[in-house]
Amino acid sequence: MVLDVWLDLILNMRKNDFCPIALHAIALETINTCYPPDEWLHIYTYRSLLDFTQGAAVFCDLFSKNLHVGSHKTHYDGEIEAIRLALHQLSARLSTPDKTVILSDLSFALQALASNQDKQS
Repeated sequence: MVLDVWLDLILNMRKNDFCPIALHAIALETINTCYPPDEWLHIYTYRSLLDFTQGAAVFCDLFSKNLHVGSHKTHYDGEIEAIRLALHQLSARLSTPDKTVILSDLSFALQALASNQDKQS
């Protein structure tokens, strides 16, 4: 498996200079330009704090899963578990797409995974 971490947007910008709707549009443009949906399976991760319990989820065209990661866990822990769940769901399939991208908004979780790539299989 090849793990490539991409943290850049197509446009160099300051987050405070744009409204949330514009930021969302720029993010979608970046995703669809770098990873065209007709060539790549897009897997999105999501973590949330609901009723004082930490949860995470992954969803894409092939599957959607939620998990509880514990009440004393951080957003980082939830994001790592969501990414791990996505990789597990992919590996459990008999056939997988040639190209898959996991999209996360927690950059330091992606950087941690990339730095551990050489240490772990």
